[in-house]
Amino acid sequence: MKDIQEQLPSNTTNVLKMYEDPSRLLAFDPNARNVATSVEIGMAKIEEDIKKLYPKLSPDERQFAIDAIYGPIAIKLSAFVTEKKNDLAERSSLNREKTHSARVQHLFTDAVIQASGENADIVQTQKIYRILQMYKRLSSTEFGNKMEMQSFWSGIRAEIGVTKALRSGKFEVYLPDYTPLGWNQDYQQSEVYTWDVDNGIDCVAEKEGHIFLIDVKGRKKMTDPESGREVIRNKIDIVLSQPYEVSRASLRRAKGIEEILSKHSDPVLHRMQVVVPTDEDQLGGLMPVETQQQLKSAMRIFGRLKNEHAAGIIMGLDGIISQSSQYGTKGLNNERQVA
Repeated sequence: MKDIQEQLPSNTTNVLKMYEDPSRLLAFDPNARNVATSVEIGMAKIEEDIKKLYPKLSPDERQFAIDAIYGPIAIKLSAFVTEKKNDLAERSSLNREKTHSARVQHLFTDAVIQASGENADIVQTQKIYRILQMYKRLSSTEFGNKMEMQSFWSGIRAEIGVTKALRSGKFEVYLPDYTPLGWNQDYQQSEVYTWDVDNGIDCVAEKEGHIFLIDVKGRKKMTDPESGREVIRNKIDIVLSQPYEVSRASLRRAKGIEEILSKHSDPVLHRMQVVVPTDEDQLGGLMPVETQQQLKSAMRIFGRLKNEHAAGIIMGLDGIISQSSQYGTKGLNNERQVA
């Protein structure tokens, strides 16, 4: 479990501290012939550098260092390829790729949250900003489209938006622990797999003994209820699961969540999906900067929902807490619960 009040991992796998300006590794021509091959060579060079500097790191720790720069590109170019010998092997390969993708998303969500803080390290913030700047540039190219960078861009902004909103509403927010696995550890042992891939939980919010298991979705468009046409989404949706769909037993494999639940004598558990708009008029994009002050402001704006959307999320969850108290809802250690 990773409480996002903590700092980014500062161990040797954090490649951002190995390079003065890691975004330079993304300054390739996306329209060049054989661009994917060139990027793969760059990624291999990083891995070789890490092997020489830190020979005891596990393969996953080395991959984590590559993820910290190449992000969504690393997901596609480092995808685990399995021959379709049988359904089980194919499903395992797909789950590994999903786990890899989710880990990168949580890594960058946490990086932006930390870079948005008042006491953020300005050098680290600048590195993260420059990497995001390169992602934004690449996302509009044919190469970026093949790497599914628009989907990644929307996904991290949506998760950041919900996280920032909840923190402003005095909720404790947790992400799955995305830090790399050591030797002889399987990806299915990771919190990213057991929370996100296996249970559809992007983050956990906690307030007054109520635990919210949240699946975050970002959507740019929606269907207009009157005309039936597709329009730019301008609202949030909070979709609650039914009470029978939420139980402590169903979360036995979700490492870290039990730790959150055990902080309370009688926690009340809720599962939900929060859908947020991702158009830049509704959810902050990446602003150009020239000064340190502008940099700090840009990181605060990036992934920040419009006030009305953030307020809607806070009011929605606070309303569930209030309603539970009003009707005397029992917690997990009693006979019934609410979702």
